Amino acid sequence: MLLCQWSTCEGGDQSPWRIHLNASRELVRRKVEGWHGTSEPLSDATQMLLEWFFFHDVISMVTFPSRSFYINLEGGTVETVGNSSPSDTLPTIFNRRPVSELLWVGPNDGLLEILERILALRRGELSISEANHDDHSSDTSIQLESPGATLDAHSSAGGAGGLTGSRRISTELRDQPGKGFDVEQLFQGLAIEDALREWCFSYPNLQQLAVGASYQCAAYIMLYFTLYQTYPSDDSNVRSWVESLMQHLGVISATDNAQTCALFPLFICGVTVKNPQDREFVIEKVQAYSRWSGMGYIDDVVRFLVDWWQEQDRLDAASSANSLSTSTDEDHCHSTTNWWAWESFMRQRGLQLIL
Repeated sequence: MLLCQWSTCEGGDQSPWRIHLNASRELVRRKVEGWHGTSEPLSDATQMLLEWFFFHDVISMVTFPSRSFYINLEGGTVETVGNSSPSDTLPTIFNRRPVSELLWVGPNDGLLEILERILALRRGELSISEANHDDHSSDTSIQLESPGATLDAHSSAGGAGGLTGSRRISTELRDQPGKGFDVEQLFQGLAIEDALREWCFSYPNLQQLAVGASYQCAAYIMLYFTLYQTYPSDDSNVRSWVESLMQHLGVISATDNAQTCALFPLFICGVTVKNPQDREFVIEKVQAYSRWSGMGYIDDVVRFLVDWWQEQDRLDAASSANSLSTSTDEDHCHSTTNWWAWESFMRQRGLQLIL
């Protein structure tokens, strides 16, 4: 794990962090083997290292989805060379640490578990039974909520969560019939959306609260584009999530330890925004984090975002030119781009970024 951290500190396009993270998986397997049914508490060192591993295992899958998750909290299992072994201890150890001792946003507050489900849905690995299909079998419309709560609304209690307002995805399907419609995927998305809407957690300070709230917004954006891979450039629903995400990110101090976990929501914001002012905001926040930490892999993320924005502008320009020659002005206003195009752009460049 130290070698993985060292690798990320050095940065570089061919950083070997994945080699060290894979080696950590074998060590974690040996550690948790035989935990099934045990009730003995973990040592502080064991829990800390397992939290570190769980965070990096899930976050690494955002930019490098090459394998199954090693730890599945929802199922309480550990992946061992293609076979899932039960471990009743796993679902409880990540929410047993006192709030005052939180080291990372994600492992103990339930956010990584939700993100894990979104990534599994993206890869087509989530079953209907996991998504509580029977509970919603009479309703084929999904409501993904626009963020209505801000940090000011809940910071006095130290709790993140509580989104209000809604917009039916089924309405967007009607307005954009070319997208296609996968009922099974929508049922799965509904269960995840319910978990996101109901999620809340009381953090010990405003900085961790801001990071947790930004994870919630970033997860909504990822879920939306998992169900709808393309979107109109003026989509008001996406815009409201991005604005809320940027508001939470703006609260995070450039000198606070909480920003250690903020690179994931910053990245999601970065690959979503197109406005020059929004892009400048993202770069300033990421560069401030880089100056504070001195870690080389953050500079790799900065370079990727700048290159991706240039590619995104090129793709949008090509799409606009094509729309002008083949469709009406009204159609052009509703032209769509693929949100996930940054994945193939990253692969083409041979990058292995970790957030």
